[in-house]
Amino acid sequence: MQADTDGDGVPDAWANRYFGGPTACDPNGDADGDGLSNYEECLAGTDPTAADSVLRISRIAGIAPLSARIEWPSATNRTYTV
Repeated sequence: MQADTDGDGVPDAWANRYFGGPTACDPNGDADGDGLSNYEECLAGTDPTAADSVLRISRIAGIAPLSARIEWPSATNRTYTV
């Protein structure tokens, strides 16, 4: 379990990396204006300071009847459910 000293749901290490400290990160804010909150960016493993770093489906392609291939940028140590 990662430390979250201010109890906002965002790990201190992540808040330190992107915002300079745990209390400097507003989990409900959207620092880069990409439509995801800072908390959602933390969960997705994306960069909350770069609008082009966002978890979105980047491609859907039909590969056979009744099946499709779905692509998105992913982050390490994350689990995705479709």
